Amino acid sequence: PGAAFAPDDVFIDGSAALRDLVPHFAPLFFAPLHTAGDLAEAWPTLAANLSHRREIAAVYDAGLSALPVQIVSDWQGSGVSWRYSVLAADHRTQLRVVNGLRAAGSLASNHYFPLHPLFGPEDRCENATELGQRLVNVWVDGKATVAGAQKTVETLRTLLGSRAIEER
Repeated sequence: PGAAFAPDDVFIDGSAALRDLVPHFAPLFFAPLHTAGDLAEAWPTLAANLSHRREIAAVYDAGLSALPVQIVSDWQGSGVSWRYSVLAADHRTQLRVVNGLRAAGSLASNHYFPLHPLFGPEDRCENATELGQRLVNVWVDGKATVAGAQKTVETLRTLLGSRAIEER
């Protein structure tokens, strides 16, 4: 085991440790996620699910438009929103924002570790590394509510003021 992760660390190169863990998680990669029965059961609720996700994404659009954020979700173009994503100014801001959102009870993540250190450590993938250290996601799925999304927007306004997430 390597050194413990500290929330304020800017970047930890854990690629060797992660490569060592991959064989242990291989059964999870190949496990069936859903059966045909699961999909058949979910199919009748698909339209309502997508409508709910669009409703929550619209709350984020309206609430975050006054902040200087770069929204990277194109849910309006596709009609589907899996997560609602924005880019933080840097990795420290990303961690501060996600930790602040979680402390306030909002559903948020920053789980985009670039994969090239696992599969091609000699490759230089600056965009993947930068995005992985800046991306902040907030939920739009069935766990999200309009009131929760509004609370998340208010928390983001408090955390960010007008400078922590920047337009690029």
